[in-house]
Amino acid sequence: CPEWGLIEKLKYEKDVIGIYLTSHPLDNYRFEIEHFCQHPVRTLHLIDKIKENEVDDETKAAFNAIKNRELVIGGMVTSANHKTTKNGKPFGVFVLEDYSDSYEIALFGEDYVKHKAYLHEGYFIQVRGKIMERFRQPGNWSFETTNIQLLSGLRDKFAKSLTVQVLLEALDEEL
Repeated sequence: CPEWGLIEKLKYEKDVIGIYLTSHPLDNYRFEIEHFCQHPVRTLHLIDKIKENEVDDETKAAFNAIKNRELVIGGMVTSANHKTTKNGKPFGVFVLEDYSDSYEIALFGEDYVKHKAYLHEGYFIQVRGKIMERFRQPGNWSFETTNIQLLSGLRDKFAKSLTVQVLLEALDEEL
């Protein structure tokens, strides 16, 4: 029988063992994650910790450093569900996973319509968003997505050229 592809093999490996053993699916996008995704997924878990209200000063300080600021997170969509609210409006829920952790993110309204094409299991994406208080709900923090794009296009989009500057005095025969 034909050999499984790397992604399919790793998926079955995680299903059986519970972890990725031979490699990680994100290894092909390590450069993009290190250079274009400044925050790990585990950062989003600070939202859940703050909602518990019983947190230490270190956790509060870490949360205050990221709230109301743009976060850029990269990872793999490990599950995605497209659903409908009681009012008949569509929304989506997906789990984003990187090397550090996984986190469930929900998209509603215009955000869902604009980004639903990226909500498919196995997609490698970069998510931009902010941790903000929900409208008229003080203390109820959530991650609001502002943009989603594929990791595969980041290198071409952001690394277009390399400029080398050399001081004129440094130019000699050896250089």
